[in-house]
Amino acid sequence: AIAPTWNRVTNGLRRAQRVVCVSEQTRRELQAVLCLSDDRVSVVYNGLNYPYSPMPPEQARARLSALGLDVDQPFVLHVGGNQWYKNRVGVVRIFSQLTRDPAFAACRLVLAGKPWPQDLTTAVQQSELADRVHAVTGADNEDLRALYSLAEFLLFPSLAEGFGWPIAEAMASGCPVVTSNRAPMTEVGGDAALFIDPEGADAAKEIAAFLESGETVRLGGKGLRHAAKCNDSSMRAGYLQVIQELLGLQESIDRADRSPGKAL
Repeated sequence: AIAPTWNRVTNGLRRAQRVVCVSEQTRRELQAVLCLSDDRVSVVYNGLNYPYSPMPPEQARARLSALGLDVDQPFVLHVGGNQWYKNRVGVVRIFSQLTRDPAFAACRLVLAGKPWPQDLTTAVQQSELADRVHAVTGADNEDLRALYSLAEFLLFPSLAEGFGWPIAEAMASGCPVVTSNRAPMTEVGGDAALFIDPEGADAAKEIAAFLESGETVRLGGKGLRHAAKCNDSSMRAGYLQVIQELLGLQESIDRADRSPGKAL
C-alpha cells in the first residue's frame, strides 16, 4: 500500500505549478527526490497553531502542580513523540551526563509527549535517574505553555525534522532552547538557540558551560523576538505571495495565448 500512495503523492507534486515547503531543509530534500527546479519550490515557515506566550509564574506553577509535578525543583523539558528521529533516548543520555555537574545535580527531566516505549523506559532505568525523570502525557496547549514558561530550557536534540514545532513554541513562551546543530533546527532556532551535536559526547559539557555563563536569560529574550517569524501573519503573507506569483504567471500565459501571432 505504501508504494501506490507514494507514487500518487510524488506524481501530484511533479504536476503542481508550485510546491510550498515549511523549511529550506525540506525544500532541499524535496528537490533531491523529485528534481524540481528552484522556481517551482517556495519556502513558507509554519505559523504557530496556538498563541504561545510566557505564562505568569503563579499560574504556571498551579497548572504544573495539577499535573503532579514538584514545582519547587528546577527541570529540563523535552517535548516530542516516539519517532526514531526525536532521539528521546539521546535526551536521557544528555540529561544524565548533565547531572554529573554539581551545578545541575538537583535538576529533573520532564518528557512531555507520548507514553514511553520500551527502549526509552530501559534508557531511563539504566540512567539510574528514574526518580528524576517524569512523564507528562496528554498535555494540552496550556499545559505545554506552563511547562515552557517554567523550564530551565527546552532540550530538543532531534536527529531530523521537517520543521521542529517545539523550538518555535518554546521561544514564543520565553523558554531558552538547546537543539541540534542540523537543519532545519538551525533555521527555526536562528540566532536564538544553543546548538549542539545531538550525538556528540560533549553535548552536556557544552550545555553546562553555556548555562553557567548566565546567557540563558538573554537567549530567552532573543527567542521571544525570533519566534515572531513563526506567526500566522507571516505565514499568510508567504502563501499570499506565492498565490500572487502564480496568478501573475497564469496571466502572462493567458496573454501569450491570446496574442495575434499565436498559431491556432
